[in-house]
Amino acid sequence: MSDKKETTFSDDKTTLSDVQTFLYEFNKKRGWHKGAGMNPKNLASAISVEASELQEHFQWISTDEAEELKDAKNRDKQIDYELVDVVIYCLICARSLNIDLAKTLQEKMEINKNRFKVTKRDGKKE
Repeated sequence: MSDKKETTFSDDKTTLSDVQTFLYEFNKKRGWHKGAGMNPKNLASAISVEASELQEHFQWISTDEAEELKDAKNRDKQIDYELVDVVIYCLICARSLNIDLAKTLQEKMEINKNRFKVTKRDGKKE
């Protein structure tokens, strides 16, 4: 995949593997794929930094104001980009650690299912 808009990504048609490959190729073309920053330790730190940048947008607003941001027209596009930065680093980190995200997500949700049982009463933990 090149940097040109040959492919349009969308949540309903793009796999995690597609995105990971795109990111790898993007970084490879720039010589970043083998750089000092592409080790799991530095990538984990980058995830934290980007998550903090996302959090800054919510730091001094009320819960009601945050709820209003669910509508894209009420939201600064920078929020979207900060969230995507977190996802980008998560995907790159997963690839660097050879983690199969879909498989591991499924395993983790099975753990959560057993840990947080659904009750007949409003879905709260027993």
